[in-house]
Amino acid sequence: MKNERIFCFGRPIIDITASINDEFLKEVNINENLQGKIPKKKMEKLLKQLSKKADYLFVSAGGVEVNVAINSAILGIPSTIVGVIGDDYFHLMFKDSLGFIKKLDLSLISVAALNSAAIAVIWIVKDSGEKKRIKVFNYGASEYLLWNTSIEDGLKSTTIFFSSLFTTNTSQIEPIWRNAIRTAGKFGKKVIISLGGIDTVPKRKLGRVMDIIKEYADIVFMNEKEHDFVQNYYHKEISSIFLKAELIVITRGWKGHILLKKEGGIYISSFPGEALEPSEQIFDIGAGDAFCAGFIFALSRGVNPEEAGKFASEVSLIKIRCPESHLTKGSLVELKNLKLTNS
Repeated sequence: MKNERIFCFGRPIIDITASINDEFLKEVNINENLQGKIPKKKMEKLLKQLSKKADYLFVSAGGVEVNVAINSAILGIPSTIVGVIGDDYFHLMFKDSLGFIKKLDLSLISVAALNSAAIAVIWIVKDSGEKKRIKVFNYGASEYLLWNTSIEDGLKSTTIFFSSLFTTNTSQIEPIWRNAIRTAGKFGKKVIISLGGIDTVPKRKLGRVMDIIKEYADIVFMNEKEHDFVQNYYHKEISSIFLKAELIVITRGWKGHILLKKEGGIYISSFPGEALEPSEQIFDIGAGDAFCAGFIFALSRGVNPEEAGKFASEVSLIKIRCPESHLTKGSLVELKNLKLTNS
């Protein structure tokens, strides 16, 4: 068993999940066609209104890198989160509510005199029972990701570097992100990149961002939508794009996942969806991040990629039963029942 430690370089986000009946939309001044980036004041007002009228409201720490760090730490890999969060009341969630996770290092999270980044996913429930999803966000302090001597020293003491394309879609962050990956490669760290957020990267930057991934990534994660985006961008099969990657992992939601190995061969696995009861409430936000963490953890325990994928699917299934973006203290009992088979 390897003595792994994962360095998650990205953007701490506050994830808000809410459900509200459409009869209250005018009272809380929500337009059901609202989507995309909104100003800080509008986000704050929206949250105050939702706290009064929403049938369901849940707030948790999130962001791809944060989710992977939290999930990895709960599974058993010491994990460091690197990012910037605002000095508003939301930052207390990172300092306090995650304190139960002993293997989670928050020391490289900086606090800036700005609002914290937030994403709100709001389900509007019609009288007919139909649901419509609104997704709004404010990048806040996460637009100002740092790189300094302390962060570089933190990277030196880890074995795995993880990040996503959500962390490179602004002009302030992109050059820092590229430098971080180059540094990880120079230090001989295993570089793992999620293509989550690829559709948010400006086209003028996408080529150089992808060149960094093609040069340094050992493992690349993507979902079906991201897979199609990349193939359409290059007009090539995905396996001929990331030629240096040891593994390409394509998650397919309820259809399972596909593994592409550098030495050749395709492995297709189904998702263990039969474990879900029809009456269960499903929270799939963050399920892909839980899969990433489960896969990384399983590989660190010496199993082959096929077995790692099966284990990761089970971890993802546990996350789907939780409203948080990541695994929680309550997930520990179920996680302890999962077994890995060395091959």
